Amino acid sequence: MSSYIEKQYNDSFMEGRGKTQLKAFTRLGPMKVPENLANPLILIATGVGIVRFEGLLEEVAELKSEHCIYVYYGCKDKDSIFASKLSDLAKKKVIDTLELAISQNAETKKHVQDIIMEHKEELYYLIKRKSAVVMVCASLAIETSIKEAFLYIFKDKESDADKFFDEMKTKKQYVRELWSI
Repeated sequence: MSSYIEKQYNDSFMEGRGKTQLKAFTRLGPMKVPENLANPLILIATGVGIVRFEGLLEEVAELKSEHCIYVYYGCKDKDSIFASKLSDLAKKKVIDTLELAISQNAETKKHVQDIIMEHKEELYYLIKRKSAVVMVCASLAIETSIKEAFLYIFKDKESDADKFFDEMKTKKQYVRELWSI
């Protein structure tokens, strides 16, 4: 058990009652700050999936190192609390580029795969020439659309788009955490 959880548990619930053991199991996910921040990070998330990147972005902010972070975030409403937090991080220069896709309550409704396609030249350049690491946190269905957008981009540029994409995954240049409902 982490010392933080133990302290919270003991301070809040166990005052004067003695120690109680709590068993917890964790599994490390693939989302962690790369050792080499010289390569750009492309973070793609939808809805609450962005929460998975909050700690990563805070860690990058604390490192105060040179970095280049692009965030592509899809949400239902421009007034999303997560969109506001991301805007604040962009103002603080933790995020270099922030692109929002608003799927409801907007004049022009967009999904995250739409903004990926709008920035296809830049994304291809970052991935191919700068070895950018792409991190995706979304539902399985949305990640499928994101993958299809990248394959479409790669088909214009690579002789074998599927092989190029598979190599990205093998080199951990395309990392994902997915959920299914």
